[in-house]
Amino acid sequence: MQEINFNSRDLSEFSCVITEPPKRPFPKRKYEKISVPGRNGDLILDDECYENISLTYKVETIPTLYDGKDIDEVLTDLKAWLLSSVDYQKLYDTELPEGFYWAFCSGISDAVKTFDEMYEFNITFDCKPFFYLDTGQVEQTITSSSISLYNEGNYKAYPKIKIIGSGQISCYVNGKYFTVSEVSPNVIVDSEEMLAYSSNPVDKSDLFSGIYPTFATGANNISFVGAGFQSAVITTRWCNL
Repeated sequence: MQEINFNSRDLSEFSCVITEPPKRPFPKRKYEKISVPGRNGDLILDDECYENISLTYKVETIPTLYDGKDIDEVLTDLKAWLLSSVDYQKLYDTELPEGFYWAFCSGISDAVKTFDEMYEFNITFDCKPFFYLDTGQVEQTITSSSISLYNEGNYKAYPKIKIIGSGQISCYVNGKYFTVSEVSPNVIVDSEEMLAYSSNPVDKSDLFSGIYPTFATGANNISFVGAGFQSAVITTRWCNL
């Protein structure tokens, strides 16, 4: 039976089962079309990013799973689980066993009684446009000044790179680079959030210059330059579009 896990809890813990899985939407690319007088066709300005996607699950409560609770208690617990915040959390689906979506619950439809104490409703999740592979969430410790990493996804990845050492250190990824002017004892560069900070955490954005790195599909050559470089911890965040 299909199951989802959101914010580290299973749907079945809340006396519910999935009766209809969601459609699998294609992400929409963000762009702007500009009509230029005298020019055939529109000018396209590509934002090089994608809109969020929406996943809606039709679910039903199962009385044999109520465990002594009445339906009001079941629905109250479910609402507290899904609607307590709008922070992104991991959404796992057993139909997609290789990874997860970053999602928040954007809404729950009204519960409609279908039979005896059974109620049916929809749960909708608003998700980042990528499906993140579990293999891309594993931290890789790098002690060499150069390494090659192979992107397992079908789209460029936005890594988190923790540089450990002292002084000025630069990181080159496929010829493009960024520099942290003062690493002490570490600086974390997060390409997805476009932030630089230490593990304390303390903002280090003023010490960062250059381009936030991305890993292209296929092989990626990465090197670190600086006398004070000791090691790096890379979370690659491989993903599929």
